[in-house]
Amino acid sequence: MTYSGILHDKNGKAFVCIRFERRNRKGGMDEAEMRIPSGKVMSNKGFSPDEIRQMSAFLKENEDDIKGKAKSISSFLHIFR
Repeated sequence: MTYSGILHDKNGKAFVCIRFERRNRKGGMDEAEMRIPSGKVMSNKGFSPDEIRQMSAFLKENEDDIKGKAKSISSFLHIFR
């Protein structure tokens, strides 16, 4: 699992992009991209509906922690602008 810093959509609403990846049995990659706080699944390649539900539950349970870490990334990135 990886996550972005704080991003903003075209309406200015803040979100964090979360990406889940794993190597599958065929040697390829399974990938899913989700957002918090909405929990919206942006893309899914290879994860089952049950796995997506589990990931969504994980994100909901850990949303505050993930947002805090994303904020720290965002505050660090401003020095590169």
